[in-house]
Amino acid sequence: MTKRMVAGCDPADLAIGTAIRARRQKMRLSQQALGERIGVTYQQIQKYELGHNRVSASGLLRIAEALSTNATSFLPDEPPTSQRDAALVAFAQDPANGPMAEAWLRLTSFKRDEIRALILALAARR
Repeated sequence: MTKRMVAGCDPADLAIGTAIRARRQKMRLSQQALGERIGVTYQQIQKYELGHNRVSASGLLRIAEALSTNATSFLPDEPPTSQRDAALVAFAQDPANGPMAEAWLRLTSFKRDEIRALILALAARR
């Protein structure tokens, strides 16, 4: 996952930002292009997508219009209650993770355990 989790990041803001990112990428728009459509900088779009900044209601409506959808499409069915939940939502909504999840299902439990150990070791190294 290329996104960073930030201490103090609200899980709901991250879930909404991740949904915005997924829709923007599906439409093959850059952060710059979306920012221009709604009148903010690409840096602001980046902050929304990472959950660093909260999207206002009017901002969410502008983003939805720019991405040809409705604002409720960005809201999670149930708001995440923790950063862990938000990270799981973000992981699941990232289009790049679909093939990885499908491959995971084809692995033996032994290989899954090895991959878990590798990921934990890499994360511990920073």
